[in-house]
Amino acid sequence: MLVPLYARAVESRRRRLMVKAALAQIAGNFPDASIAFDTVTRRAVVHANKDHERLRLDARFVWACPDPTEIERWQIGLRLVESLRLTDIPASLWSRLPWPMRVGFRALSRLLPGIADVYRFNLFAGRLGTGR
Repeated sequence: MLVPLYARAVESRRRRLMVKAALAQIAGNFPDASIAFDTVTRRAVVHANKDHERLRLDARFVWACPDPTEIERWQIGLRLVESLRLTDIPASLWSRLPWPMRVGFRALSRLLPGIADVYRFNLFAGRLGTGR
């Protein structure tokens, strides 16, 4: 049983290093650019991949990042400017949402915070950028 667990750990580390190398290359080539991308938790990766398999989709999530500040700690020239959870709706959009949707988002974030935390949309600034 230790071999599959070790293999998964090695594979996870290899994928993280690949993501780190790709982001470092982007940050190095575009040092004043803002970069926006999403991150998901391991729970989201597993769940989404089961759905993709069931639907016979070839696309799979391969990397989980539950804490986007990890990317900032890599010191590759990216600074986390903002990170929003699935239920974090910007104030400028909140009033434009239909009332039932606003109630749903509030209920989801309060009653099932673990679900709201599985997905994050992140804005990073390059070392020369302001992020806005």
